[in-house]
Amino acid sequence: MTNFMKWFRRSNGNWTSSRRYLYGPKRKADTYTTNFSVNTEGSHVSISWEGDASDGDMSMVIDGNLLKRDKGYFSDAPTNSDMTMVDDDTVVFVTSYDGVTYREEIRLLDNDSYRLRQTVATREETNSVIIVGQYFEERVD
Repeated sequence: MTNFMKWFRRSNGNWTSSRRYLYGPKRKADTYTTNFSVNTEGSHVSISWEGDASDGDMSMVIDGNLLKRDKGYFSDAPTNSDMTMVDDDTVVFVTSYDGVTYREEIRLLDNDSYRLRQTVATREETNSVIIVGQYFEERVD
């Protein structure tokens, strides 16, 4: 079993996410609450969510250091994320599509009871930051 698979298995279960996003050059702020669940079986990971802004599900396959998603966060087309393990608790995902690169970092804390997550989206053409997201996620099992 790879370290990425072990890390995803540690995220199995139900979570509540408190999110804050800053958009565009003026950094317009929005906050949301989302409930989501993570389920891993072998190299397959499924996530489903319901929240203030959206609901849905996503299926993924772990293939080495590549996470193959059946769709992107802002696209219905399949996307791939390059994964880097910073340490046993932290994984960085880098995904690019539609002219935007998303760097997402997720850190498990306190015996996997919490996750700290941040996302930075950069427009590739201008290398300008267009979205910054910060999340505090709490296990609710």
